[in-house]
Amino acid sequence: MKWVLYTISFVWIIIGTVQIIYTEKSTATLRKLMAESNPKAVAFIPFLIGFLLCLASLLNYEPMGSQSVWKPLWLVFSLGLLACIKGILFFFLPPNSTRKLLQWWFYKASDRLIRLWGLILVVLGVVIISWI
Repeated sequence: MKWVLYTISFVWIIIGTVQIIYTEKSTATLRKLMAESNPKAVAFIPFLIGFLLCLASLLNYEPMGSQSVWKPLWLVFSLGLLACIKGILFFFLPPNSTRKLLQWWFYKASDRLIRLWGLILVVLGVVIISWI
């Protein structure tokens, strides 16, 4: 399951870097993608990523000699749990509430906030890779 963590980490690093360097273009692209999609259908993506993160963190073990040591990655599990909660909330909240949140993020959030989120994604991706 380490390949799941590597894949998610590299995707986060790439998305974060793009958000930092090309803030306006990446926001416009995401705005266009989200304007045409149903928030309930999009809720599946964070739930799936969260489930994979939780599963990968719980199945992480290190073989030591003849014994295997179970070592859960608590940060990865916490991030997965938060992503699952986000997916569930996006699915069960009324579409107007979800659209208002997305419109705030895409139209009213400052460039600094989007760049900060990109930096957080890059840091989290690097932390997960260094922990694996």
